[in-house]
Amino acid sequence: MAINKVKTELKIIEKEEKNYTIKTSNNDKLHIYDKDLINIFIDKKFNKKYEKLLYIVMSIINDEDGTDTDEYLVLEKLSELRGIVLEDYSLYVHKNKINKYLKMIDILEEKLRLSNKKHKRR
Repeated sequence: MAINKVKTELKIIEKEEKNYTIKTSNNDKLHIYDKDLINIFIDKKFNKKYEKLLYIVMSIINDEDGTDTDEYLVLEKLSELRGIVLEDYSLYVHKNKINKYLKMIDILEEKLRLSNKKHKRR
């Protein structure tokens, strides 16, 4: 009897709390309910995507032969990341963290645009 009560309580918790689902290395789904752990996973996920884009932006800025197409593609990826932050991450992460992510994206976009203006002047 006690086992049935525990299972029932667990089902209720799952319905009430938000969970964040990640895929493990063997393609299993892992549901995380702890808010601190969710924040850690989202932080790592965002930082990984951001670092890739940062590397690309820095290479475009340092490459004087970079094309407008390169800039357009990176701006597209930054816009995509902004959408992920606003639509997906905002469900789990505090508003201050969302604003921090958005500011980081804005700074990258601004650096890219400023470097493109400098390259066009030359």
